[in-house]
Amino acid sequence: MIVRLLWETHEELLPARAIRWTDTHAMVVIKPLTPPYNQHELIVWLRVEDVFRTIPRRPRVRRT
Repeated sequence: MIVRLLWETHEELLPARAIRWTDTHAMVVIKPLTPPYNQHELIVWLRVEDVFRTIPRRPRVRRT
């Protein structure tokens, strides 16, 4: 699954694994993308709107 993290300056789409669900939130485990892969997992509750099974489509920007 893919999760969306929104920071003050940007957003990130990262691979994750859901471990708990409610109607409004999902607890996910985000593993590091660089070695060592087995350290420093991030476990966080996210809104279900920020958890996707595939990479979400971006709205098309029309250039004039």
